[in-house]
Amino acid sequence: IKKFVGYLKESPKNQQNLFIITSDHHLRMLSKESKPVPLIIKLSNDDKKIQIKRRINNLIIHEIIINYLKSDIKNHDQIKNIILNN
Repeated sequence: IKKFVGYLKESPKNQQNLFIITSDHHLRMLSKESKPVPLIIKLSNDDKKIQIKRRINNLIIHEIIINYLKSDIKNHDQIKNIILNN
C-alpha cells in the first residue's frame, strides 16, 4: 500500500483517479447467509464523504467503472446516484 500511495503522490496534480476498495472473506463459506463486505469508492478530486447504509450488489462496480472511463462520473454524488438507482 505504501508503494501505491507513493505512486499517487507523484502523479500529476490535475490527474483524476478512481479508487475502488472492496473485500471478500472466508466467513461467507461458513454460512449460507450473506455477510457484509466493505466497499469504498473514492475520486481523488472530491473530498465529499457519502455513506450508503443499505445492501447493494457489488456487481454495480462494473457500471461505475464504465461510466468513469466514459467521463460520465465527475463527483461522489454521481456515484451515489448510480448505486441508489440500481
